[in-house]
Amino acid sequence: MARPPRSRRWRPMHSIHLIDAENVAGTARPTRGEFADGRSRLNAVAPAGPHDHSVVAAGGASIFEAGLTWPTAQLLKGHGPDGADHALLEWAAAADLVTRFDALVIASGDFAFVSLAAEVRAVGLPVTVVTWRNSCSRVLAGVASTVLWLDPTTPTPVTIALEAPRAA
Repeated sequence: MARPPRSRRWRPMHSIHLIDAENVAGTARPTRGEFADGRSRLNAVAPAGPHDHSVVAAGGASIFEAGLTWPTAQLLKGHGPDGADHALLEWAAAADLVTRFDALVIASGDFAFVSLAAEVRAVGLPVTVVTWRNSCSRVLAGVASTVLWLDPTTPTPVTIALEAPRAA
């Protein structure tokens, strides 16, 4: 998945935000208020810009509330355990992220995103993981360029710049 050379003409940055709605809300069965609180925290540490694209996934029981909370995002319905993760990963696999976007934001700390993050980092795109401190996969944090925390106990967003993954 090699990244094509960039055009010399200026264009705005385009980031893709992959959002696991229940993960951002911090619970498997969030209320509308918990979704709103999670979105507010997410916007405080990693807001989507005017040229960014957001894709939100939620389980079947939460899909309606997630859609109301993120009305301008593309909405995906997950099925079964880890359904939101699978829906986001399937979307990303078909979306040609490397040629369409300049950066990846993963709003989830789930291990399921490790391979995607590693592939995107390997071609030179920055990967930011935004999640709760107590639910972040250490492997995902190690692959990401930056990790931002949603935790209410953290007075300001904490950014951890980690080394780029080493080539095998």
